[in-house]
Amino acid sequence: MKIQNTTTTYGTFSKTLHWSLAILIFAMIGSGLYMVDMPRTPERIPFYLYHKSTGVVVLALVTLRLLWRWRTIAPKLPSDMPRWQKASAHLTHTLLYVLMFVAPISGMMMSLLGGHDIAFYGWFTIPALTKGSWAAQFGHTVHVQLIYLWVLLLGLHISAALYHHFVCRDDILKRMLFGSR
Repeated sequence: MKIQNTTTTYGTFSKTLHWSLAILIFAMIGSGLYMVDMPRTPERIPFYLYHKSTGVVVLALVTLRLLWRWRTIAPKLPSDMPRWQKASAHLTHTLLYVLMFVAPISGMMMSLLGGHDIAFYGWFTIPALTKGSWAAQFGHTVHVQLIYLWVLLLGLHISAALYHHFVCRDDILKRMLFGSR
């Protein structure tokens, strides 16, 4: 297994970051949708604590992933892929990266500027900066509205990967899977 990417496939490190973030983002979307419908009782507090802590992890991992992406090469898209598909792939990936930053940052804004600490899995606490600011409400609005864009972009990303695998029968999906060369 190669750690580094090549011109034909992603390396182990890129694959690990990709799939770790995929799992965490799906968990964050699911837990976020679940906890907002929970009654305001003490039973919902652990969900918020884990959601916030995991958001900090997502922000750290996406920062690492972007630094890694700038440091290493990315596999080339197939030469016979239409230009509009290449442009769509680039735009979708760019928007996914933006969302991977904006979602945790807006969540942190919502909490920290709304007077709520972020207790990182009980290891340490990021203290609240103020209580009840307009920026906290703005963070909340952005954070909640992003779910629609997440669902759209993730659906597009997954559909495109499956289309390339089952219809085009190229290596677009395989190069991000473990055990593929």
